Amino acid sequence: MGLKVDYRLVRTFEEWKSSFETANNTSDVIYIPTIGVSKGWDHEEVIFFIKKSIRIRVLTCDDFMMPYAVLGVTKVQEEQGIKAGEMVLKIREGIEVPSIRMERNSKIKPMLNQELADRINFKVDELDMEEARIFKY
Repeated sequence: MGLKVDYRLVRTFEEWKSSFETANNTSDVIYIPTIGVSKGWDHEEVIFFIKKSIRIRVLTCDDFMMPYAVLGVTKVQEEQGIKAGEMVLKIREGIEVPSIRMERNSKIKPMLNQELADRINFKVDELDMEEARIFKY
């Protein structure tokens, strides 16, 4: 697809800020899957930092990361509960656990952090976001 990916693992919040700034200046989009175990992570400080420095789209796949992202395509948690319940019923019916096929999530929920979207003048197609949850911090 002609994409160039720069992947970074960081250990501290200071490393994260530096990586974020670099990506902000050299990339078209930033994807943040999780905060992981970044030492020194301070939610309020991160919010302040992102609000003052964001210049490009920031994406995530987890709803708990929406304070830090413009757009999220997140899992529908209820689907995971339904799948777990179905597996329990199969086990109760006597099906051996190793024979139960693992499945990936198939349902997604778009989320938009309107405040960050406004900061970078990010507009979305109304039809695409019709069912989106608007994240408000």
